[in-house]
Amino acid sequence: ARLITFYAESDLPLLRAGAQTGMASAKLLSPVGVRVGNLETAVECLTAALEVFTESTSPFDWAAAQLGLGNVYQAMPTGSKAAHLEKALVCYTAALGVFTEAAHPGMWAAAQYGLGLTYLSLPLGNAMVNLRRGIACFTAALRVNTEAGSPRGWAANQVGLGLAYANLPGRD
Repeated sequence: ARLITFYAESDLPLLRAGAQTGMASAKLLSPVGVRVGNLETAVECLTAALEVFTESTSPFDWAAAQLGLGNVYQAMPTGSKAAHLEKALVCYTAALGVFTEAAHPGMWAAAQYGLGLTYLSLPLGNAMVNLRRGIACFTAALRVNTEAGSPRGWAANQVGLGLAYANLPGRD
């Protein structure tokens, strides 16, 4: 938190916003502290960063903040799960407007994976449609997350696919 207060609003706003996104990443991944509190702090940090990073002036940083916010909303264990997941869908979709497969394949695959997880968890809408959307996202991410090139990404997407296929009705 000291790093964030070091930068004043009027001094170096991009550095301050960068510090906010760094703090959010640390809170999202932190094994220390109360999980919900860490996630709420991450939302605050990323929301503050998005006041500086815009799609037109800082597209990469803006999309990275959107991706991070999607990850936070997807992981939020309290409150309305449906509302959090709807926000996650909006954030991941926004990130994919900048993170294309051709320009930013790793970030694109991460957003596809996040979308896939969100669709699997989404309690709203048609369950079959959501499962198929999740499968499409995981399958798309596997174009980038190959077993040889990105074994962790590949494995995560394989697990996502397994969960999706296990929840499809019928035995096919």
